[in-house]
Amino acid sequence: MRIDWTKAEEKPNGKQKVKGHVLLALRSKINDLERELAQKNNVMTTMKANFAKIEEDLINKMEKLSSSESELKIKLAKANSTLLQIEEIHKVDVKKKEEFEKTILHRNKVIESLEDDFEKRITEIEDLKKEIKDLKDELEKTQIYSKLIKKMRDIMLQKGFISDKEFYQLLHSMEKKYASIDL
Repeated sequence: MRIDWTKAEEKPNGKQKVKGHVLLALRSKINDLERELAQKNNVMTTMKANFAKIEEDLINKMEKLSSSESELKIKLAKANSTLLQIEEIHKVDVKKKEEFEKTILHRNKVIESLEDDFEKRITEIEDLKKEIKDLKDELEKTQIYSKLIKKMRDIMLQKGFISDKEFYQLLHSMEKKYASIDL
């Protein structure tokens, strides 16, 4: 015999005969949901730890990049100053012209190399920001699922079951509160 859910809803205090295998199936379902909740909580804890590490790494990289940027600006200013000095020396001493041109070319290559490195680091920062945003979104979804499962478990602990109507009302309230949930 199966559980007559309609009868149970109409007469919550009424009695019904239920075969043991139906109760065992219900208990198994509850145990599965509790295991799934525990797994999702473990995933959420791991994601929080990963997010904290990524955030710390990002802060460290941003500090290094800020330091690198000011160093690059200083090097660039020094290189520009050196170029001006070379041009003045060029006017005075024509014999050293080739040597100074080689120095200028070399410094320009260093500047270009430093600028390329700077652009690469900016790209890395943007990628890390995107990754953090994705992880935050993933963490938020995990928390929403955890809240939904906890509310379902609370209802099932109180009543012993959750009706389709209650499930969809609960889902609708969660969607209003946290945006769309993908099941």
